[in-house]
Amino acid sequence: MASFLAFLALLSFSFSINALYFYNSTAIAPTSWINSASIPHTADYSDGSSVRILLLNVNPAGYGPSFAAGFYCFAPCNRFFFSIFIIYANDVNKGIWDGSLPQVIWTANRSHPISENATLQLTSKSGLTLHDSDGSLVWTTYVERSSVTGIYISGSGNLVLFHINNSPVWRSWGHPTDSLVMGQSLAGGQRLTASSSSTNWTEGKVYLILLAGGLFGFVNSDPPQLYGQIPLNSNRAVNKSAFMNFDNGSLYMNSSSFYYPYFDSLHYSLLSILIFLFFGGRFRILNWSN
Repeated sequence: MASFLAFLALLSFSFSINALYFYNSTAIAPTSWINSASIPHTADYSDGSSVRILLLNVNPAGYGPSFAAGFYCFAPCNRFFFSIFIIYANDVNKGIWDGSLPQVIWTANRSHPISENATLQLTSKSGLTLHDSDGSLVWTTYVERSSVTGIYISGSGNLVLFHINNSPVWRSWGHPTDSLVMGQSLAGGQRLTASSSSTNWTEGKVYLILLAGGLFGFVNSDPPQLYGQIPLNSNRAVNKSAFMNFDNGSLYMNSSSFYYPYFDSLHYSLLSILIFLFFGGRFRILNWSN
């Protein structure tokens, strides 16, 4: 109990500091957010997209590329997604954002966008649940057997539900969509699945999967059609305990590097992204800049 009280005291101190900068990276259960224009921290961009920020982990410098979680929409912004995205925070203590477009790296409700007045709830019993404005359940983290104390967005873009002892209960990194960020892993059998198009984020037919021999790209058909692969320089079998890691600008299979020397010739920052492009079936490494 003493350690938990100390943890809450630390959180309270963190919140008092964060209040000066008008943001929080952590929230404690129970709490809820309604998707509306009344959310205090919003930003509108030149391409017609908009973000409504719920949690923000500001770059250690106090400005620059930063990870956030909240509601995102693209033009004409009549439907929204609960997403993790990178934004450029400029003069955070005044809540000012520059014009750099947000980069979405993870989405909870790809196939079911929500409307105005949808509700995101954080409870100790269910974790996160997302309901549309009509009350219908859109998405949940399914943590029925765990007790959730709170949620935070990490400085590496991982949205984490945590227990009273601060251990993780659920992580967005364990449920990748179409992107990997630096330091994130893709387990054997897990997929990165492209969206159907740039304006239709429903899962498309093209996906990447880690299998024996490397990383393979398939078109989801019967049977699946192989369209490309990156081979491993290892004969190690891939199973559910195996993983591919994106780190320091290179892909690694556990401790064995993928044979893809092009990656080794590039230099990447913490905010580099391996992103699986939506509709072309190709993947690219994007390095965030202003």
